[in-house]
Formats: sequence, structure tokens, C-alpha cells
Amino acid sequence: MLVRLTIVLVALAIAVPVQGREPIAAAVPHLLLTPEITARLRAAATSDPETARRLAELRHKAEDILERPLLAEVFETTYHGKPATLLQTSRQMFKRATVLGLAWNLWGHERYATRGRQELLAVAAFDNWNPAHFLDTAEMSAAVALGLDWFTAYLSDADKRRLVAALVDKGIRPGLQLYQDAEGKGVPAWVEPRARGFTALSPTAAADLGWPLETFNWNIVCNAGLTIAALAVRPFEPVLADALLRHSLASIRRGFAEYAADGGFSEGADYWAYATRYAAMFNHAVGDVLGPDAGYADAPGFGNTGDFALHLIGPSGLAFNFADSELRPNLVALAWLSERYGRPVDAWLNRQASPGSRLALDLIWRVSDEGRSPVAAQVPTARLFADVNVATFRSAWLDPMALFAGFKGGDNHGHHAHLDLGSFVLDGLGQRWAIDLGPGRYSLPGYFGKQRWDYYRTGTAGQNTLMFAGQNQNPDAQAPLTAFRHTPDVSFAIADLGQAYDVPAASVRRGLALLGDRRFLVQDEIGGDKPQSVRWSMHTAAAVVPGNDDAATLTLNQGGQNLAARIVAPVGARFAVHTATPPPPQQANPGVSNVVIDLDAVAAGTARRIVVVLEPGVTEVSGSLAVVPLAQWPDRLRP
Repeated sequence: MLVRLTIVLVALAIAVPVQGREPIAAAVPHLLLTPEITARLRAAATSDPETARRLAELRHKAEDILERPLLAEVFETTYHGKPATLLQTSRQMFKRATVLGLAWNLWGHERYATRGRQELLAVAAFDNWNPAHFLDTAEMSAAVALGLDWFTAYLSDADKRRLVAALVDKGIRPGLQLYQDAEGKGVPAWVEPRARGFTALSPTAAADLGWPLETFNWNIVCNAGLTIAALAVRPFEPVLADALLRHSLASIRRGFAEYAADGGFSEGADYWAYATRYAAMFNHAVGDVLGPDAGYADAPGFGNTGDFALHLIGPSGLAFNFADSELRPNLVALAWLSERYGRPVDAWLNRQASPGSRLALDLIWRVSDEGRSPVAAQVPTARLFADVNVATFRSAWLDPMALFAGFKGGDNHGHHAHLDLGSFVLDGLGQRWAIDLGPGRYSLPGYFGKQRWDYYRTGTAGQNTLMFAGQNQNPDAQAPLTAFRHTPDVSFAIADLGQAYDVPAASVRRGLALLGDRRFLVQDEIGGDKPQSVRWSMHTAAAVVPGNDDAATLTLNQGGQNLAARIVAPVGARFAVHTATPPPPQQANPGVSNVVIDLDAVAAGTARRIVVVLEPGVTEVSGSLAVVPLAQWPDRLRP
């Protein structure tokens, strides 16, 4: 990969004329959409019912855009707590440019091209694309660049001049300034990828402007958007475009390092989807113009990163949505990943999902066959993503009633992280029983700054984990998954949570196991020389029915199904049920209960073990369970 990158950068350096430019009417390179792709889609429309259905949806979306007003320079006043951002407008522009552009190239109806031209010229006339929050600029740059490319046969030379000028002045030049600020004295600071991590909670002012040096989603999205813009204007402004490309092609290596080495992504399912969509667009566009992938598609872990989405989505259809992730991430990048890496299981998963507002990309990237299911592809039912310390287990593929658990160690200092080391979600019988509440409102004061850990959804109180003395976990803590085992009878992982809590000389470990296709086991072992109270916590949207008089059992009811829970240890521990309603302006979490076990402080040096069994499909946990110390799980744990 490094050799190919060097060749590309050297070629850019020597191939650009020092003076002069080509005429403004020069043909724009085909970016993402080529005549071969449109021909394939026209043929598939008559042979593949699913493609025909999605093409009909594309036409419907295009007609709907014609009925709406042109996009205006409307800045949001709350997103990320910023005084003004343009991100949603940029995303609407991407949708309009790609839907109208693909529709026009497929069917040739002039009304689509006319409206596409109007939209492009309208956003080109904006005062700026808000470079202070550079995601706005990057996504708008990608949208206008693809519009310039896909409508090129319809646009006049004057139109192209205006669009090229907008891309240069509102996208490329601000991007060049950030790259140059980051590289200081002229030596790029990102020549070698840094270790996973970041320097500031983002988006703060530092991170908004420092993404060229970072590894999180901003790096990939911003570099990809600028790269696509540079490739689109390159025939018209070759010197400036290639100057930008020399920076973006070097910087984005840092973003691709986030996938190493096993395809996991520390920011969770939603930001995996966001970054990977732009990574796919980047690879596709660079390959169209500079040669096949230029080596970026060979980045460690990227070729099999579709596994991360596959294993994080439970049989309920909901993702293990740790960090600032939603329950249903957009999976359109899987279509490109399937084609590029010959992974039919990615195509299968893409078939199960809705492309949402990225319909044009889905049609361009997806193939006509249905892919191969995880069963046919012999995908294991459990997976450890060791680099991000996340594990999932399920009792079966293709069964919506199967049992599923997602379990998280990881890094509290990760981008978009919550203080959730040791947290978990559980599916069974088509229901999500133990839930992750998901992201808080980004508009909350200090959500990405000093007040982040004050909020229920981001602090430890809102997670399915342990909490000592009512205090948050250590924001700098890491929790490795120190053991992982998968057999037909038992699957489990064990997390070392010792760094997460201010418990001197403490050992805090949590194991989560799936016992066959019958039940879950959550076991905590706590030792230390300082007595502290501890709370075991699980959030659920199910109705909670108390158990017998000793309160060591309870039943959850949801969707006509039941799940029984029982405290196996310590003897005498009780369940209690609280609301999960923090004070406004936070989300009220209606219908969510917080099931807890509170243990008082015990004598110094006394080890504690908390063991909870959860069994879907019954109102009372069946049989007995011998408590096996975590250290002996590999040899002695049985269903």
C-alpha cells in the first residue's frame, strides 16, 4: 500500500502543469457513476425485481424533490451546541444531487436535470459552506462535485465555471488552509498513522479544525469529501486540485487505520456506517480517476469490516448501539464492500436493510444477486473484535427469535464514547430486553465538552454496567476483553474493569455468557481494600413484574413474550426498579425502567460476586445454576 501511495503522490507532483489551465469546457471525469453502471441498472430493471422496486423508489424520490422548494442557506442553531451549522442542508444537497443525477442519467427526463442544475447553483451562491464545522463543508463539497460530474452534459460552460469556483472557494481552499496549518513547517504530521485515539473530545473547536491529524470519522468524511471535490475540478483547476490531493491522500491514511486489524470500529455502529460510506465513496472515486483504489482498499481490516455490521445487528434487527449510535445504522456501504472484496454475506445484509436517503449509492453499488446468508457462508455465531474490545454472541443465524448478546469493553476516552465499560444488550424471542439508551441530544450544553459526563445517557448511571458509590467510571479508563470462548454449548467473554473505578487495589471483572439457546449469565467479581457500595444496573423498555416475596426474581413482559431474571448471588440481594427519567432538557426516556441491584459497602478485603441469570420464554428461571468463578469459566462453565 505504501508503495502505491508513493507512486500516486509522486505522479501528482510531476504531472501538474506549473502554468496555464485547460479550457473550462473540459470533460469531467466520471465519479462513481459511469455509462457501464447505468447500463447495468437498466438491464437489472427487467431481470431483478428488487432492483426494479428500488428504481421505482428512486423515481418517486426524484418527483418528490421537484415539488419542494430549493435548498436555502439555513443554518441550524442547536446542532453540536454550535451557534450555526449547515450539516443537514449539506446532507439534503447530497440526496438531491445524487437522486436527481442518477434519475436523469437513467431516464433522460430534462426536468430532473433542470432541477439538479437549479439546486447546484443555489448552494453555490451561499456565502460559505461553514468551514468552522468542517463536516458541513466536506459533505457539501462531495454533493456539488458529484452534481457537477453527473450533470456535466447538461450544464453550460458558465454553469460549470460557477460550480468550479464554488468548489474551489468554499471547499478546496478552506481545506488546504487546514492541511497547511496542521503540517506546520511543511512536513506532514500524518506521514505515519498514529495509534488509535484522539486528542480532544469532538466536535470542539480543536477537533473541528484538527481532523487532518485524527483517526475518527471526521478524518475519513472530510478527506473523502475534499478528494471527490478535487477530482471533479481537476480538469479545470489542475494545480489547485492536485495540491489538495497531495494532502488528502496522505491524511486519510490515519482514518483508515481505525479499521485495523480486524475491521472493528471504536465509535460504534452508527459512525462505522457514516465513515465507511465515505471510505467507500473515496475508494470508488480515487479508483475511477487515479487507478484501482491506489492501495487504500488494502488498509488492514477494511476488507472485512462488513463483519462488524453483521455481528453487531441482533436478530431483533436492532444494532448493539453503544456510544453515540442509533439502533438502525444505514448499511449502504455494504454494497460496495461486497463488490470490491467478493463478500456475498455483505450483499445479503445489505439486502435486509433500507438504503434510506442514500438510495442512489445503493443502486450504483449493489449487485443483482441476493448474496449469501451467514449460514451459507459458514459465519460463526459469536465474534470478538479484539482491537475495540467488543464481543457478540447469538444462538442462531436467520432465526428472528434467536438469543443475542452484545458486550462491551473498550476505551472510555474513545471518540463518541459513553462511560459504559462492561455494558451489554440482550435480544431474545424477537425482543430487545436489555437496551442501550443511545445518544443524548447533541444540542445539550457541553455535550461534547466538560459537561458530557453529567448527562444520564453518556454517564455511567445510564448504562447496563456497575456503578460504585454513585460515581461515574474513570473517563480515561480502558477495559480489555481478557477472555473469549465460543462453542456450540457456551459462548462468553470476560472484561477487566479494574481501571474503570476508583477502588484502590481492586479487581473488578465482568463475564457475560450465552448458555446454549436457553439463557444468559452476567457475573461480576469485585475485590479490593476499600469498602464501597455498588449498583448493578440494566435498562429495559419491557414491563417489569416483580417476582416472589424475596424480590430476588422478576419477569419482563414485551411483545407478548416473557423474560425471567434471578439473582443467584449474593444470597439476600434484591432487585429494585427505578425510572430512567433525568431532569430536562435531557430525553425523558418514556417507558424505560432501570432494574438495579444495590449492595452496601462491605468490609475491606471482602470479595463480592454478583451473578444474574436471564432466561427468555419463561416467567421463572428454570433449574439451578452452579456458580463457577470467572477464572474457571474456560474449563467448567456449562449450560
